Amino acid sequence: MEFTPIEIQKKEFKKSFRGYNEDEVRDYLYQVSQSFESTYKENQELKEQIAMLNDDLKHYRDMESTLKNAIVMAEKTAEDVRKNAQKERDVIIKDAMLKAKELVEKSKQKCRLFNEQSEELRKQFLLFKMRFVNFLESQLDFVNSHELGLCCDEAEIDVAVNEAAASVDNVEMSDIDVSSKENDYNDETNSED
Repeated sequence: MEFTPIEIQKKEFKKSFRGYNEDEVRDYLYQVSQSFESTYKENQELKEQIAMLNDDLKHYRDMESTLKNAIVMAEKTAEDVRKNAQKERDVIIKDAMLKAKELVEKSKQKCRLFNEQSEELRKQFLLFKMRFVNFLESQLDFVNSHELGLCCDEAEIDVAVNEAAASVDNVEMSDIDVSSKENDYNDETNSED
């Protein structure tokens, strides 16, 4: 049975013939009640303190659990970010390799086209050179075979000039138009860029 300090103070004892001194008993009960009261108050304070400490402990345990969960989530998030970064890196590298391959292929095509056009221009130049040399040789033969002022009249000179002009007309200018071919090539390479 638990007693409160007030119960101890208010306790009444029956009187008997040879009983204890009432004043001494009352003083003693008063002292006991005062001591019990301080012990009781201290006990109540300690109970409240224990309850507060238990609340704090529960709070800190909850916080610890929350922190553990946050750490686990952070680690998982970091792992996901790392995996996504690796995937993104792989995609970027693959894309860069494809673009590099395309650029190399385009460069090879341009180089082939340039080489073909260069070869075509060289052939046309050689053809022009051969025709021009033939023309010059025929003109030299003509000049060497006739002395223009001495043995030919004006009619023969006109015929010789017409023959020279006709042989120049036989050289097809479209086959040897080097500047137009260069312009075509430059237009094609600029449009591909």
